[in-house]
Amino acid sequence: MSGIVQDITERKLAEAKLIESEKSLRTLLDTIPDLIWLKDPEGVYLSCNSRFQEFLDLSEERIIGKTDYDLFDPSIADAYRKNDKIVLDSGKVHMNEEDANYADGHITQLETTKTPVHAPDGSLVGVLGIGRDITERKRAESDLTESERRFRATFDQAAVGIARVAPDGHWLEVNEKLSEIVGYSREELLEKTFQDITYPDDLDADLALVKEVLSGKRKTYSMDKRYIKSSGALVWIRLTVSLVRDDDGEPLYFISVIEDIDQRKKNAEKLIEAAAVFRSTGEGVTITDHEGNILDVNDAFTRITGYSRDEVIGRNPRVLQSGRHDKHFYEDMWHQLLENGQWHGEIWNRSKNGTVYPEILTISSVDPDDGGPKKYVGVFADISSLKATEARLDHLAHHDSLTGLPNRLLFRDRLIHSLASSERKGTKVAVVFLDLDRFKNINDTLGHGVGDQLLVEVSERITRITRAGDTVGRISGDEFCLVLEDLHLSIEVIPVVEKVIQIFADPFEVESHILRVSSSIGIALYPDNSKDADALLSFADAAMYEAKEAGRNTYCFYTREMTEQAQEHSFVQSALREAQDQSQFYLVYQPQIDLNTNNLVGLEVLSRWQHPTRGLIPPNMFIPVAEQSGLIRQLGAWILRTATTQARAWLDEGHEFGRVYVNVAGPQLHDAGFPELVKSCLTESGLPPERLGLEVTESFAMRASEHAFEVLSSLRDMGIELAIDDFGTGYSSLSYLKQLPVHKLKIDQSFVRDIPVDPNDMAIAEAVISMGRALNLKVIAEGVEKQEQAAFLYGKGCQEAQGYLYSRPLKPEQFEEWMAQTM
Repeated sequence: MSGIVQDITERKLAEAKLIESEKSLRTLLDTIPDLIWLKDPEGVYLSCNSRFQEFLDLSEERIIGKTDYDLFDPSIADAYRKNDKIVLDSGKVHMNEEDANYADGHITQLETTKTPVHAPDGSLVGVLGIGRDITERKRAESDLTESERRFRATFDQAAVGIARVAPDGHWLEVNEKLSEIVGYSREELLEKTFQDITYPDDLDADLALVKEVLSGKRKTYSMDKRYIKSSGALVWIRLTVSLVRDDDGEPLYFISVIEDIDQRKKNAEKLIEAAAVFRSTGEGVTITDHEGNILDVNDAFTRITGYSRDEVIGRNPRVLQSGRHDKHFYEDMWHQLLENGQWHGEIWNRSKNGTVYPEILTISSVDPDDGGPKKYVGVFADISSLKATEARLDHLAHHDSLTGLPNRLLFRDRLIHSLASSERKGTKVAVVFLDLDRFKNINDTLGHGVGDQLLVEVSERITRITRAGDTVGRISGDEFCLVLEDLHLSIEVIPVVEKVIQIFADPFEVESHILRVSSSIGIALYPDNSKDADALLSFADAAMYEAKEAGRNTYCFYTREMTEQAQEHSFVQSALREAQDQSQFYLVYQPQIDLNTNNLVGLEVLSRWQHPTRGLIPPNMFIPVAEQSGLIRQLGAWILRTATTQARAWLDEGHEFGRVYVNVAGPQLHDAGFPELVKSCLTESGLPPERLGLEVTESFAMRASEHAFEVLSSLRDMGIELAIDDFGTGYSSLSYLKQLPVHKLKIDQSFVRDIPVDPNDMAIAEAVISMGRALNLKVIAEGVEKQEQAAFLYGKGCQEAQGYLYSRPLKPEQFEEWMAQTM
């Protein structure tokens, strides 16, 4: 018996790799979101991916071996076979848009790519198809077309010339009125630039203003200039230009509004010579003597202002003043008039019935032929309609035409402003992204009319429950966004979001349909998640999808840290209630130094919480929670009583420390019994009032109620020194600060930290010191860590300082050791 033994290890390995490769390919095809299928030349399905199976709600076994006529409506199947035949006949890739019906019966649109499949011998063995659902894209294109139609109607029907102009000056789009003004057809203008038809003497001034707008120095500009008409004649126009930028701030195009003022100019020049023109012109005309007394007015003046000729003759044009312009405006007007013989510009005046309206006014000085004193001629026109057109165009560019809410462009702009404001204030901003759950089903089953009306009612409900100052916008489709400002804690967004969710609890009634709708909400926070507006929008969008994954009709923060913070807040509030009973709090004292003598002049009292399991919990975590929960009154009373008792003990031991300064929260000052609490602490401890100081934050002081103001005054009258803490972080006005019963300002450490490196911080610190000097208030700086900082502050007139340069906050026994070593 004989045999041949052959090593087939490599072949087996190759077969295993082939099987694994086929599995990987299958996995790849099943993860692709597009529909993929393979048919033979007769239209019989040979294979398909899982997305195609989901689309038909059929397993692969129920699809393989079937044709389009087994799976789709006959009309759709006919179209599929027709397009397949094009591929089979041409042997080339064919792309098309085709209808398809989902398993639930509704029709959608697919963008398909069909490719011929050949065997190794070159024979045609089938057609590979890839399909992508483009229904929403088509709907968006339709919505955009409708929006453009509305804009075009406003654009073409405007009573003034309107154009879109490229940054280099080429006309991109013009309306019929502009063609009428300059005598060129639309086609002729689109081959030119505005420089081509601008009178050379006016071009430099125009280009200079264009440059300022492009550089960001100004947003818009207006000017009178001359165009050269197609006939060669000159025409005076009033030009108003604004720049539209893209999301990155790059210039896209100018919007130019052109008003024909040629006749107005000619009327003004001929006014004195032609009485008929004076009486019949559509512009109001006023003639005054050299002292400004009205000599005559025309009929248009009466029509526009409501004053008869007899009512104004001999009076000064000041009778028309609206109160919107200050004295500097009129001083500049007369300066130009006397120097150049003319003034031209926009002005707001008031008619006899009290209506304030905008007008374009030209005042010219006239030298009479008889050599007498100058006279002045004012020619004006009511431009309310022009302003209304400009406002309409601006509104269309920045608002959603369906709901009237800010669109994505305006919403993003407001978000950027909110972030900048919050950076200055040190507060948080929440971006809330809301998407209606299964809104597409409403559009598909009830039509877009019902869907649109639902969006309007949703926008109205959201707007009703948001706070003053918050922004609501419609970003696209069924997506809304909110900007919530002036948040101090991340969890402050939760009550607002829960209100938003609650508005969907009641059904919507639209065209006799009762609709029950829910929403999924994503939240991103500044500065926790990002300081960039676009990133925050993206993060909130991502969080919204997490909310959908979580089951819809709920909200989700972008990071799980927000949930952890909410849990932390709950823990702190619960732990606070037992912390004081278990003596978990203790006080530390930070020395305050006289910068001139280096003597100790005060001690700031700071609270610390030593939790038995969490360890040291910082004040910025528990103080805000204590204020919100009302526990601050109990905690504050303990701090005040402990600090005054300790201070009395030090005095008895012969330690000289000046005053002890206790921080007081806003809720304490709103308590009518607070002055009595302070008095009892002083009485029980035996500490003289002149040894106690109280610090309140600037933000509280600036919004203090009348009652809180009375409490502060009462404390001052007791001999207690009052200081404003964190000064410079709020919005103090000098006049209001002057009324406050305070003795000292404390410069916030955020403005001290980078002295003498940061010129802005140096300027702020110097301004606070100057303000204190002007109001006869002492100034102390906190957070002083370097000798250079102390030297700068002292050189600018700051009297006192505290910080690590002198000492960290000390426990009582540590302070006594510090006194022995330092003083």
